[in-house]
Amino acid sequence: MHSPGNTGKAGITVLIVEDNELLIDFYRQALSGLGDISIVTARNGYEGLIEVCEHQPQIVIADLSMPQFDGFKMLRILDHDPKHRPAHFIVITGLDETAIESAGGLPDGTHLIPKKLLTTSLIHELVRTRSCAMTTSA
Repeated sequence: MHSPGNTGKAGITVLIVEDNELLIDFYRQALSGLGDISIVTARNGYEGLIEVCEHQPQIVIADLSMPQFDGFKMLRILDHDPKHRPAHFIVITGLDETAIESAGGLPDGTHLIPKKLLTTSLIHELVRTRSCAMTTSA
C-alpha cells in the first residue's frame, strides 16, 4: 500500500513492514515532517518483498515477528539480493538479542530498536539521518 508524501527529485521511499495497524500509524506520525518522503506499507515479509521490488525503498522499517512470512526471512532474502537490497534496515522488535541470534541474527548494518525503547522522535531521527546521508553521497 503506497502513501505518497511530497513528491520531488530527491525523494526517499520508506517501506514499513508491520502487522499491527496502530504501529503503522505510529511510524507514519513519526515520519511526518521529514519533507520529500513516500511511505509504503506491507503486513508481512512476503508483502514486503513485493513492495521492495515495486517501489525500491531506500529504507525498510520492519518487525521480525509477523504471521505467514516473518521479518527474518524477508531480511535474509533482501540481504542476499544486491539488485533489491535497500540501503538501510531498521528493525523494531519485542524480541531480545538472544532470541534474534538463535533465529539466525540480522544482516550486517541493521539498526535494532527494542519496542520498549521506541519513540516517535527516535524513528524520525533515524530516518532523517539515513536519508540525509543518502542525499549527500548521491
